[in-house]
Amino acid sequence: PRLRGRLILGVHHYSWTGPGRYLAFGHSMVHGLAGLARRVLRGLRIFSQENYGDMSPTRQMQELFSQWGFLLEAQACPVWVSEFGSSLGEENYDFQWFKRFVECLGTLDADFAYW
Repeated sequence: PRLRGRLILGVHHYSWTGPGRYLAFGHSMVHGLAGLARRVLRGLRIFSQENYGDMSPTRQMQELFSQWGFLLEAQACPVWVSEFGSSLGEENYDFQWFKRFVECLGTLDADFAYW
């Protein structure tokens, strides 16, 4: 209550990041030793089970809501998505995540900036 009207939460999201201890660029660790390492590290729960780019649209929305969307719904404080982005190419992993993420921002009515 003392911070109401004085606090803005800034968040960053990318396809290759994720909740908890994320495995950066885990989506590219598919074959050979890298693929085995990914399965072992996630299987032992050293890293989160999925990055944002691995999530279905429904799962991504649930995760974003549990992290900061609930603050918007409760009007506890503004949330500014101050950093997110994607590489070019409509069929790649990053861009597919980007499209899903922008839909989530619209559904949550979140404020954002991108460059």
